[in-house]
Amino acid sequence: MKPPFLTVAIYQPRYGNFQHWALHLHSNTEDLIFEVDGEHPYFEKFATRGIPSDNLTFIESVFVCQIGSPDIPTVKAVVDATLVDNDTLEWDCQDYVLDILEGCEEEAVLDEEDADYVEAMEILRSRRGPIL
Repeated sequence: MKPPFLTVAIYQPRYGNFQHWALHLHSNTEDLIFEVDGEHPYFEKFATRGIPSDNLTFIESVFVCQIGSPDIPTVKAVVDATLVDNDTLEWDCQDYVLDILEGCEEEAVLDEEDADYVEAMEILRSRRGPIL
């Protein structure tokens, strides 16, 4: 049995030239994908069950870190508390995922000094924004 973990799933653009990002929470009992869909100012939050690679538009997953089973409810609570920002023109699905990760860091689920998390954030920051 693998311990629970978080990844950021990256998909082909749904709108425009920005890759679509979603947070994937894997545990031994479920695989949940948290994302926002739509365009400004009509983004909506969605949570679905499944494995990101089952989607035909899937490109890759960026491993964020392993978490403890007791952290799963905290991650879900952070997702629930993370707001959709339909007021800021530049806000999108990538910001949503980064906002969730920041919330998980604030709740001590993620450790800003964890090597896997540091590497994931470097990768995500380098890919943030439009595809050139």
